[in-house]
Amino acid sequence: MAIPPGVTFSEVGDIAFVHQHDWLSRLIVIGQKALGRHGARFSHVMVCVGSGIWADATPESGVMIAAESAIFDSLAPGEFRILRRPSILPRARPKPSFKNALDALQHEISKQSAWFYDFFYFCYQRYDYLLGFSQYAASRTSFCSDLVEKIYARRAPGLLQAGRRNRIFPQDLFAMATDAKFDDITQAFSEGRRTFPSTTDKERVKHMLNVMEFRLGAALDNIAALEQGERIRVVTSMPGGDRLPQTPIGESFGPAEQLTWSTKAAAVAARKRVQKLKLRW
Repeated sequence: MAIPPGVTFSEVGDIAFVHQHDWLSRLIVIGQKALGRHGARFSHVMVCVGSGIWADATPESGVMIAAESAIFDSLAPGEFRILRRPSILPRARPKPSFKNALDALQHEISKQSAWFYDFFYFCYQRYDYLLGFSQYAASRTSFCSDLVEKIYARRAPGLLQAGRRNRIFPQDLFAMATDAKFDDITQAFSEGRRTFPSTTDKERVKHMLNVMEFRLGAALDNIAALEQGERIRVVTSMPGGDRLPQTPIGESFGPAEQLTWSTKAAAVAARKRVQKLKLRW
C-alpha cells in the first residue's frame, strides 16, 4: 500500500540525526570525540523544511534538498533518530469571521513554507570542509549540523542555545535539542513509514518550488511598487530630486511568518536558485 497523496510523517523543523556504520561515518564520530564531544554517535544531520522535503549539506552536492523517501528508504532501523521541536499550544481566540479565517489559513500556509524559504539563503552553498574552523569559509559554506543551526537561527531564534560553541557538530546539535526538550518521534515516524511504504516525493518538491517561484515573483512586484512609491514621494518632497534612498527596501509586504526579504537582490537571487532547482527535479 503506497502513501496516500499529501501524507508525510515529518513536520517542518524536525531534525534527523543519522548514525551509519560505514568508514566515513565512523571517522566523523571519532573526530567529534577527539574534539571533546564525548558520547558522540551521530555522523550526519538533516532538517525538514517542507512537506516531505529535507535539507542537508554533503560533500558531494553541498547544500541541497532531498525527498523524504529518497533519504529514509536507504536507512535501516536504528540508523536515525527524529527529534521534533516542542509544540506550543495556541492561545484561545474568538470564532473568526470569514475574512479572518482566510487570513488564518494564509498565515498557516506561509508558516509552513517559511522554513523552505529560509533554506534558500543557503541553497547551493559549497560544503564547508574546514568545519567552521575558518570564519571566512563558514560565512560562505556550510556542513550538515552547521546548516541546521543556521536555519533554526533564522526561523526559531533562541530555541537552540549554542552557548560558547563556535562550531556546531552533530553531537552538539543533539545536546542542544535535548536541552530544548525536543520530542523523540523516531518510533512513530518509523511505524508510519512501515504502515505506508514510501513512494516518490518528487511531485511534492516540484509543487513547493512552483509555489516558491510564484511567491518570490509577487515579492518582487511588491518591492517594485514600494520603489515606485518611494520615487514618487522623493520627487514630490524634494524639488528637482530624482534619487532613491540608499537604504534597502523590503520587509513591509506580508504578515508575520510570511516570506520577507530585506533587499531586492536577495529575492532575485532566491528566485534564480528556485529556477535552477526546478531544472534538477
